[in-house]
This record gives sequence, structure tokens and C-alpha cells, in this order.
Amino acid sequence: MFSLGSTTQVGDFRVDTDYLVTDVNGDGQSDLVELWNDTDSFFAATWISNGQGGFNFGGNTRVGDFRVDTNYLVTDVNGDGESDLVELWNDTDSFFAATWISDGQGDFDFGGNTRVGDFRVDTNYLVTDVNGDGESDLVELWNDTDSFFAATWISDGQGEFDFGGNTRVGDFRVDTDYLVTDVNGDAQSDLVELWNNTDNFFAATWISDGLGGFSLGSNTQVGDFRVDTDYLVTDVNGDAQSDLVELWNNTDNFFAATWISDGLGGFSLGSNTQVGDFRVDTDYLVTDVNGDAQSDLVELWNNTDNFFATTWLSIA
Repeated sequence: MFSLGSTTQVGDFRVDTDYLVTDVNGDGQSDLVELWNDTDSFFAATWISNGQGGFNFGGNTRVGDFRVDTNYLVTDVNGDGESDLVELWNDTDSFFAATWISDGQGDFDFGGNTRVGDFRVDTNYLVTDVNGDGESDLVELWNDTDSFFAATWISDGQGEFDFGGNTRVGDFRVDTDYLVTDVNGDAQSDLVELWNNTDNFFAATWISDGLGGFSLGSNTQVGDFRVDTDYLVTDVNGDAQSDLVELWNNTDNFFAATWISDGLGGFSLGSNTQVGDFRVDTDYLVTDVNGDAQSDLVELWNNTDNFFATTWLSIA
């Protein structure tokens, strides 16, 4: 169950404004970062959680020029427990990662700017800790002659990145998705490749070697292929190994099928639970709502123009 905590005004409405949730001051409470355009410059306004459900204004920092193809990620690049910003931007057909380091008070300082690959429209960047040093790195997923490669860029702890390695991690397919998570509990983030093979979903795991490369762990059939199926990664049983939650439509009902990590790269079916009616505007989030170290589901759904949050608690 939920009760109203607070309602806070956190900025003017603009169609090109984005909000990110993260802990900018390291107090263990999630804050908001408002990314907004002011006369062709990006600004990051922080709204600091007061621990009671409301937010207080922290600061407002210019964090780069406005560009329609720029992306911002939140992560801790220097391992101080305070979330920073990574600005991924295109400069003359090269991707650069500019870091903006949190000062712990709500503002950001420029950390560094690193070239992290060629600009390609089908390249994607993920943030995660591939070597287990507590500093977030970048994984560049890119297409090279119809093969997916994962190039790693290792944080130096000061705001820049060094090239780690480049691993072929599957065939290029337009309906393939990659997730980052720790499937074997060694504190080094791995990749899960979700791909369609003759109308079946498979989860191929690529295990981090801790140095910037990956090796194939296993390949598991994890459900039938459906265009409206979604996969989430989370730890549903509290063993520190990330599992999969398959959200799928069965005769106008949402079901959550869990696929439990075996710690070696494979998955086995855990359970399949009906978790609400199928609606095209319903969304599911994974989080631990009751503090038992097992991830639960939050179903966000529209009922007569009101949003409701239904919680589904893990009983693993």
C-alpha cells in the first residue's frame, strides 16, 4: 500500500525537459535531476529529497550545449557514493563522454571529456561497473558488419575513461536488446542479450572478466517471442544474483514469469503470476518496496484518468 508523501513543484513544464532519479548527495535517499534547455544550453537542476516525500531545490548547473542527439546518464563515476552525470554527445562524427561530478550539495563540476567511439545512429551506451571497483564504466554496444560488439570504457575515477576491451557479443538483429546486471554475484556487471530465435526468446549471458572483456556464459530459452513482451532484470530471491522477470500478455492479462539465475549464466523458470489486466498504457517497475532484499513489482496503471500503483510482493 502507498500513502501520499508530498507534492512538490519541481520546475516549469517544457516539452524537452527530462527528469532522472538518483542520489546526488550520498545520503541514501533518491533525488531528482531536472535536465532542461535554457537558450541552447543544457542545465541540470537538482531537487534534493527531504526524506519525507518532498524535495528541496539543490542547485542549477550548466552542463553542456543543447543538442537534439545528446544523452545524459546518471551514475557514480568516481566511487564516492554521490551520483554524477555523463553527457554523451556527438562532435564531428565521434562520440564523447563528458562527466559532471556531483559536489554533494546539488551542483556539478566538470570532470573530463573522453572520446568513446565513432558516432553511429544504432550505437547504444550503458553505464555499469564492469570491473567491480565501485566506479561506473561505459559499455558501448555497436554494430560492425552485422555483429554486435561491446566495447568497454573503464572509469579512471577522475572523470575520464580508458579503453578496456572490445568483445563480439552476438549477431546484429533489430529486435535484440541488451541489459546490464550481475548474473553471478561477483560484483562485476555482465550483459544479458535478449534475442529472437524462431519465435522464441533466448537470454544469452556474457560474463565480465573484470578487465573489460566478456565471455559467453550460457544461452537459455526464456519464453515465446511476442512483440508486447518486456524483460526486466532484478534480484527476486535475494541471493545477490540478478534474475529476469518476463512481463507478457496472456488473453488480456499481464503475467510475470520469473527466470532465476543459476549463478553460472543460465536461468530456470521460477514461477508465473497473473499481475493485472493487460492495458497498452500500463507500466511495470522493479524495486524493493518492503526492504526484505527481494525485488517486487510496481504496476502503474490508468483507471478513469487516475494513475494507480499496485504492488506485487516477491514471496521467493
